[in-house]
Amino acid sequence: MAKGLGAKYQRTLCVVVFSVVSLTVAQAQFWPQWALNPQHTGQVVVSGQPLNNILTSVVYDPLVPAEMAANANSLLAHYQVPLIDGPKIFMEFKSGTYNKNRYSTETWGENGFQWVNGQFLQIWSFTSDWEAPGSQADFWGNQCSMASWPTDTYMFPARLELSLS
Repeated sequence: MAKGLGAKYQRTLCVVVFSVVSLTVAQAQFWPQWALNPQHTGQVVVSGQPLNNILTSVVYDPLVPAEMAANANSLLAHYQVPLIDGPKIFMEFKSGTYNKNRYSTETWGENGFQWVNGQFLQIWSFTSDWEAPGSQADFWGNQCSMASWPTDTYMFPARLELSLS
């Protein structure tokens, strides 16, 4: 009889382990990056903050006035969505000068922020040595984006690998 209970216990344990692993994999697929596809049709079934509730304001592209002036008052840009990893918030930034004939005059980087006692504080900054290729004649809205892995490792174009453990 003990042998029968052991087999039943093993089957139950296998089902529980399989269910937990399946749920973990399903959760990992919950929010696909890059808005799901080129048409940006990705959706979630959770509510976000109301759009009229501004928590903070950060200038991450001071080149916007020059970009708009050179492009008939249009902003031809595509920005990285802030990457949130627990308490860490990562945002791209740009500096340098805007030249629609040569994107390499722009400087790209990433700023790390955190909420500390109700204040949105920049805790570090990295400026990349990556130079954007091409010009507006080739394509518009050059973008430099960061990526993260579950191991607290973050990658940014150039020769950067941060481990913030």
